Amino acid sequence: MEITFESDVCAVFDDVLPVDQVGAIFEYFRTSDFKLVHESRGNMPRAFQNGYKRAWRFDEGNALTAASGFAAFGMAADQVPPSIAKVAQKWADERQTKFYPSGTALDPFLGALRQLAIDRLSPWVGRAGVDWLAVTATPYIHPPGVGMSWHADEVLYTGAYSYFVHPEWDAEFGGEFLVYDGAVKKKVTSGWNNRRFDPLSTRMAQEVGHTGGRFIEPLPNRMIVIRRGVMHKVAKVSHLAGSHVRASMTGFFLDAAVAPQVMGG
Repeated sequence: MEITFESDVCAVFDDVLPVDQVGAIFEYFRTSDFKLVHESRGNMPRAFQNGYKRAWRFDEGNALTAASGFAAFGMAADQVPPSIAKVAQKWADERQTKFYPSGTALDPFLGALRQLAIDRLSPWVGRAGVDWLAVTATPYIHPPGVGMSWHADEVLYTGAYSYFVHPEWDAEFGGEFLVYDGAVKKKVTSGWNNRRFDPLSTRMAQEVGHTGGRFIEPLPNRMIVIRRGVMHKVAKVSHLAGSHVRASMTGFFLDAAVAPQVMGG
């Protein structure tokens, strides 16, 4: 594993896992059942798991997600306080989430992700067991025509990541991860009207301190980590991708200050 880019808002790691483990994860994707994101809201409380998922716009295409999600504590199982373990298990059961070790082909990734977060990711996501309690992992598939508009993940999380498991990717396939990172420092006052065309979304009022950033290609076995509150998007996968799909594990680092209350709610 090597870090191939880093800034104050994001980092890129390549060759995260041995090639055979990446292949096993993609085989897990290939043989698992996926649903459209608006059909599956397993990371929400049970009462809200059906219907429209507001994190995804109507015009962003039909992304797919697995029926089950995954999570890993930022500490060894025997170090998790019993009170936290109890509410976490209730949270996991209700949201169809399996804690590491899950007994699936995803365990090598979940273990590597947790260790990487503990050892090297504190500049972007904070300290394990102090700033963040656990990290989630959800399989996603983006077929051609699917992307995600500009947004920031910040209320419940200290940071986020995406890890790519498709076996090959071409620059013309699209699906780039775009991030505002201060590349151009020009003061702009903007209301982020990107969601105004979705009748069930609200305008995001935010001042932006720059008008530029970076795009990062979703290369196989690559992980992108971003800090809390950073505006980012996923470019739509091009129809030039043909039968290729953008397959990723995506997740969040749950803020230790709020996660226990949210899990127990």
